[in-house]
Amino acid sequence: MATKVVGLAVLFAFVFNQILVEAHFTVKKAAAKKWNKSKSENIVKGLNSFAFALHRTLPSDGDLFYSPYGIANALAMAFAGSGGKTRDEIANALGWNNSLPKEIHTMFGHLLVELAENRDGRKSSLLLANSVWVEKQERVQNRFRRLIERHYGGKFGKSNFYGDPEGSRKKINNWASIKTKGTIKELLPKGAINRETRVILTNAVYFKESWKNPFDVRQTKMRKFHMSSNKVKKIPMMEGYFKVSMLRNNYFTGIDLPYRGGRFSMVVLLPNSRNGLTDAEKSLNWSSLQKSSRRKRKVRIVLPKIKITSRYELTNRLRSLGVKSLFNDHCDLSRMFKAGGHVFVTNAVHQASVVVDEKGSEASAATALFLGRSLIQDFVANRPFLFFIKDNAEKLILFAGRFSPS
Repeated sequence: MATKVVGLAVLFAFVFNQILVEAHFTVKKAAAKKWNKSKSENIVKGLNSFAFALHRTLPSDGDLFYSPYGIANALAMAFAGSGGKTRDEIANALGWNNSLPKEIHTMFGHLLVELAENRDGRKSSLLLANSVWVEKQERVQNRFRRLIERHYGGKFGKSNFYGDPEGSRKKINNWASIKTKGTIKELLPKGAINRETRVILTNAVYFKESWKNPFDVRQTKMRKFHMSSNKVKKIPMMEGYFKVSMLRNNYFTGIDLPYRGGRFSMVVLLPNSRNGLTDAEKSLNWSSLQKSSRRKRKVRIVLPKIKITSRYELTNRLRSLGVKSLFNDHCDLSRMFKAGGHVFVTNAVHQASVVVDEKGSEASAATALFLGRSLIQDFVANRPFLFFIKDNAEKLILFAGRFSPS
């Protein structure tokens, strides 16, 4: 869609970055007494920084929608099984390089528990699910399993990637579809799973909520919208008068539009100049924008109805953020697998969808990290064979034979 809508979609992701949780999360509350709010805030700050850094790697024009938290959550699960340089690179990309791994997992779990609470007494409007799909012949470390189950609410499932890659793909896609209420149906494209796949780390995020004050459908009209291509097109635009907080800096003027219950809201940032989105995006600073929030006032709001579906390959984007060894044979996932070998992330995909209308918003995202092990090809000499002894310098066969006992 056009420039203004792109800015809106970007802000969706930033808002959801802070509110991702699953109503049925099984993260244990036993350690709640050790809750450290300041450390949790550091984790959130790192996630927000990652969101902005990731955003700068995505296409600079056209529609855009994604969940930086969903991607970070999948990376965090890989972090739980990593060591050495690989662990350091992930921690640095997520802004956690000044925290101890144990502290990160503990605070991550506490954050999920804190956000999962239904403070207004209603059913949660936000769901988050994590799963680890393991090749049936593979074995993961018990410590890794405990970390994922305890701090990330992750469920482990066995799959037959080697013998039935297509069946495994359908099973994981079905899981993603269920967790996102049918909005993400094809997270894994055909051919995504191959015989080298050993583990797939998956994350799903789903959000649905009504506006605190819905738009009147009768006020929705076809209005002019200035596209990023400088063309003008008429699209459905909602209109209403609402009391909202305003945000403002040198590049943006924004509103903070609340959803029902007030726990969640959508921040919409409009560039101060018609063609100024590109420059404005470069200046994005979440902390300063939040500090610029002003007293609520009644505002006439005209907002497009939005429907965006996006898919991104993440491998090169994450490499550009410094997460490099995770994607090559220098990867250290020794804390994840019981058996050694060259295991690394062979692919990383992300899909997201959002619908915004007069009633409210529905948004979802799913992420998958494919972990593969270079296959050790079997050579079983259990039938008659020939053999040769040769001089490699002169490439000369010195002896030749056949082994064929009678």
